[in-house]
Amino acid sequence: MNFQRLGAVLAGAMSCISLLGTPARAAADPASDPDQIFRAARKTWSLIAYPRYATYTIVTKFRNGSVNVTRHYDALQDMRRDIVFARTFSHEEIANPAIPHGFDVRLGSVNGEGGALANGAGNPDRIGPLALSVNYDFGISLLPQKTTVVSSGRDIEFPPNLPIIGTTSTVTHDYTVRLIGMLDGGKTYHLGLEPTHDPGRLRLREMWVNAATFVTERILISANFNTGPYDSVPWLIEFTRIGGADYITKETAEAPLDFDEVSLPNVTIAFENLKLLPALPQYGSVGANDSADALAEP
Repeated sequence: MNFQRLGAVLAGAMSCISLLGTPARAAADPASDPDQIFRAARKTWSLIAYPRYATYTIVTKFRNGSVNVTRHYDALQDMRRDIVFARTFSHEEIANPAIPHGFDVRLGSVNGEGGALANGAGNPDRIGPLALSVNYDFGISLLPQKTTVVSSGRDIEFPPNLPIIGTTSTVTHDYTVRLIGMLDGGKTYHLGLEPTHDPGRLRLREMWVNAATFVTERILISANFNTGPYDSVPWLIEFTRIGGADYITKETAEAPLDFDEVSLPNVTIAFENLKLLPALPQYGSVGANDSADALAEP
């Protein structure tokens, strides 16, 4: 017997056995790639089909000096056109006409001083009316979003001739994305986002994304709304999913809002009593009117 040849055969067989017994290198899990998670979350939002209309109540809460302020504003949204009809007067003002509305103004001077009084003196509601979209995406969606606010006391007519408040649109390379960690026992991705340019417009800073569905659960943005001081502090935005679509539940200012005459801590804006409708409800059920100066999205 040719022992040298037999040894070579046995060595080859052992080599094959060794290869068969060695586990193959696992392919990289695409879900662990922060950029892919971000893209999947954006795509998930972009595929949402919203109902035609929604009515809801926008609730603001904050502390002004020693006064805890709560205001409720009715709103109606045409969700296909991103048009918001908001009511100027809150439930509290309608129920109690003695509540001051708008800014208090001092005419002349007292002790050599004049001008506008702090709103906390007569009207503790420094924030005032809001015209906010309940499904605003803050630049998450791949599709650009426009929010239009109605300013009219007349009956609603479609399509209205109205100015556009603003647009938001981003693409993946606008952000450097990192995976901060996994939360809820691996059920939630926590992403960190740093804009590569234009940080004033690209406001996303953190995202919490469901690991199974890629639904966005909440985000942290660097600024909010279309004016100061709202656009000078970070905001935490929380969402809920109803019928396969995402809606805002609460927006919380992460720092006090500093106006010229007063600083307001603990500011929250919540969306309550959400009703999704296939047809436009009666105008009087919302009472939308005079929202030209209402706080709105950028």
